[in-house]
Amino acid sequence: MNLGQVTKMRILLLGGTDLTLSLAKSLCEVAYPPAGVVFVGEYFRISYEESKVKNAKFADIEKWAQQSEIKSIEYSGLDSIASLQAEVNADIAIAAGWYHMISKRVRDLFPMGVYGIHHSYLPELRGGAPLNWAMLLGKRETGTSLFQFTDGVDEGPLIGQRKILIDPDAYIGDLVRNAEKAALELIKDVIPKLAAGVIKPEMQHGIPSYCMQRTPEDSQIKWTETAVNIARLVRASSEPYGGARSSWRGSEVFIWEARAVDNAPAVFGAPGQIFSLAAGRPAIITGDGLLELIRVTDENGSDCMPKLSGSSHQRLS
Repeated sequence: MNLGQVTKMRILLLGGTDLTLSLAKSLCEVAYPPAGVVFVGEYFRISYEESKVKNAKFADIEKWAQQSEIKSIEYSGLDSIASLQAEVNADIAIAAGWYHMISKRVRDLFPMGVYGIHHSYLPELRGGAPLNWAMLLGKRETGTSLFQFTDGVDEGPLIGQRKILIDPDAYIGDLVRNAEKAALELIKDVIPKLAAGVIKPEMQHGIPSYCMQRTPEDSQIKWTETAVNIARLVRASSEPYGGARSSWRGSEVFIWEARAVDNAPAVFGAPGQIFSLAAGRPAIITGDGLLELIRVTDENGSDCMPKLSGSSHQRLS
């Protein structure tokens, strides 16, 4: 079948992150521009938090939709999806950078189903913050998956997947970029085939695992942990997220880059105590080994490294 001659499939896009925006542009590149977009704001409500949460990877989808003359509506509950669908009459919906369950009542509004991008190699790491958890768990590979929504959490049949390698020294920003690149390649490959009816969902196989959503407080450093585990926390909490946290001289500091010291000398002190390495580089005593600090800022974003370099024996908590 010539995919270029297939009747165009109408798509409703759901999301509010840079991935959503990149996906919208990719759909345009393969001649499937979204018929409409349900976008999530920079701050939004979610079932497991009493107050609004910040969308750490927010992108102004509303502005893009207006510039592209595409209908859009801000998400305020499932009725907002139903409302826009009544206007655009899409065949499918695709969720990317999306944080909400979609009920069967809404899924049934789309003749070809509702699909989602999830940044793990399903059925591994279903649920929240899968890329952060992949890094925290020390995994050497993960993936991105396009799957069909069902009642369960990320458990629906798969349309396609791509594997992603995780470099041991990578930071979460590197992994996010690699995952998004893989997701866009997957979408460009799969959407024309899905429209042509030459690709069908397949059930997930393997033992599922689940991960929970993370909050900024989850990145608070416990200096009694090992240097390796703290380094993972730093890498998993760095940009585009809020950084790993500690306190120094009564104020909060944010650790963006750090590494466990190989062949570290034996240093006797309390976890959190500062030790000066060669050339005055600051390292922190942990529950097992030393953690060298590379980039640290205060609450105002100012560089803390010069002061930390001259603060041997002082403590972070």
